[in-house]
Amino acid sequence: MKLKKIFSTPQRFFAIGSLTLALLIGFASCKKENFLTDAGTQLVTLKMNDDPITDLTNVWIDIQYVEVKIDTADARGHHHDDDFYDGDKDDDDDHKGGRDEYGYWDTLAITPGLYDVLSLRNGLDTTLAKDQRLPKGRIHKIRMTLGSNSAVSKDSGITRIPLTNCSNSPYVYVLLKNEHMDEHGVDQFEINLDFDLKNSIKEDNGGYCLKPVVKPYSKKSTGKIEGIVLPKDALALPMAYNSTDTAYAKPDEDGEFKICGLKPGTYTVKFNPSNGYIDKTIDNVVVTAGEEAELGKVVLTK
Repeated sequence: MKLKKIFSTPQRFFAIGSLTLALLIGFASCKKENFLTDAGTQLVTLKMNDDPITDLTNVWIDIQYVEVKIDTADARGHHHDDDFYDGDKDDDDDHKGGRDEYGYWDTLAITPGLYDVLSLRNGLDTTLAKDQRLPKGRIHKIRMTLGSNSAVSKDSGITRIPLTNCSNSPYVYVLLKNEHMDEHGVDQFEINLDFDLKNSIKEDNGGYCLKPVVKPYSKKSTGKIEGIVLPKDALALPMAYNSTDTAYAKPDEDGEFKICGLKPGTYTVKFNPSNGYIDKTIDNVVVTAGEEAELGKVVLTK
């Protein structure tokens, strides 16, 4: 299912799942000083998808702004590798300098409002901004600014529950390394973000709050696990894990699921069902970069 844009109305929410934010960043920016633009431009695409939670039927995230931080050192003849940014932490004060002093923020042209996150599953994603042209340089951070209308639902949107920010901060920061970029031509890049809702939404005094966990990944350097889990009323939640990675998927109405953004390696896939069905585990599932590991049909019993 495609991620549906829900315009800024307080009556709509994000459906819960694992959200992959595909932000197509083609760099078309506001006017910059000459030293920022004299090295040319680049096109970037950013995409987003999700990891689901079982007891929620909807999660709406209110995204108001998306910015990227560009370090033009490489474009101006200076090289900064990924280790250069190790001290550039998410919680640095980006407005007052400090350690986070490399580059400048550029705002992307997106449609602000509520986005349906649950529809971002089984390999689907959404594009927040497309073909915007920005100065050439190393993109090392993404910042999303959230609004105040995020919410969740347990009954398919009939009743909405406000989704507050756990930290009271509107900002979501994502640090990027070269390995997270998919190149699609000269100075054309795609960045994929996995919005891990299962680990992002916390219970808070009878309600819910959001502490975003967003992981960047490259489609070319990661793999997928896909299959079909039945019967439908088992409401099974597939989970793939090993010693370094854990990811989830929410099957569609036909039981089909796809777990994306997995680092190459060997995984265990566990199906956690409801309604009296017995869980099931499949061991030694090998994930290869750029490929899909096919599990076929998995049938659960009581």
